[in-house]
Amino acid sequence: GFDADIRGGLGEAMPFADACFDTVVTTFTLCSVNEQAAVLAEISDSVYSIEIISALATRADSLLDSLGYGNVHVRSGDGYRGWPEQAPFDAIIVTAAPPHIPKPLVEQLKTGGRMVVPVGEFSQDLILLIKSEDGVMQKSIFPVRFVPMTGEIQKE
Repeated sequence: GFDADIRGGLGEAMPFADACFDTVVTTFTLCSVNEQAAVLAEISDSVYSIEIISALATRADSLLDSLGYGNVHVRSGDGYRGWPEQAPFDAIIVTAAPPHIPKPLVEQLKTGGRMVVPVGEFSQDLILLIKSEDGVMQKSIFPVRFVPMTGEIQKE
């Protein structure tokens, strides 16, 4: 039923779905830095995560470091622009919904890289993007409801 449909969609949406885990070298995430970053750290060489709320970023960085996740790098900031100093990324996971796909994040994907991002204001869809030498393939996976992305994107 419903659970199987969701799992199937999530499997399709995950940036690692059809790749061996050891091929995911760098992962970039926006928000939800604690548990998500720890899980990704187990299957990625490096995880870079941005949290817009400074106190949450500081707390997550300290906690993840105390748990031995030295391959997770957390900073406070506006995730709209990504982390260009560490790009390109094999995978980007966005956990706050922008009204449209942020171009700076697409630019920071490696060729062959994938991004999952909830897009929309009230009505949202989880979008899978795959970057190739020929451009960017985009596929809507299923409707979702995430908190809105805040910061610079709200000024557009």
